[in-house]
Parts: sequence; structure tokens; C-alpha cells
Amino acid sequence: MKIAIDTTYYAGMTSVIDLPVDWDQIEDWYVKWHTFHYWLKGEKGKEYEIELESPDPEIVDFKRPSNVTVFPADEEGNPDWSDALYED
Repeated sequence: MKIAIDTTYYAGMTSVIDLPVDWDQIEDWYVKWHTFHYWLKGEKGKEYEIELESPDPEIVDFKRPSNVTVFPADEEGNPDWSDALYED
């Protein structure tokens, strides 16, 4: 029998960056792909980016997943996500 084991791990990271402006000058922002993206008030459409510090691969504790779910899989290895055999 083939099974698919879906694991979730917790990883957290703090990056310290130097903003070239004061926080109250930022109109909107988000973080994606380890990059801080932001827009300044009064500068419509101009997006700025600051790359965050590179994560250390040791930050993920692979010994202790935060949860594990086991699913049956067909002969080609495709999981049946609708039929969990075990959920933690």
C-alpha cells in the first residue's frame, strides 16, 4: 500500500532591516518570497523592495513536526486528499 505523509513544520525568523524612511511614511506593505515590499504615501504605483536576511536552514525542527496527516495513495503515488487515514 502506498501512502502520502503530509507534515507541517514551524519555522520562524526575525530579520532586521534599515528602512530609508520613517514607518509613518509607508502607505502599504507586504512580505513575500523573503522580501519586504512597500509603497510610500504620495508615490502612487512606485514599489520598493528590501531583501530580508537569508534564513538559516537549521531553523526548521525536522525532528518535531507540528502536525502529521497520512493519506492513501494510488500506485502512481497520487494522494487521495479526501480520505485521511490519520490526522494529528
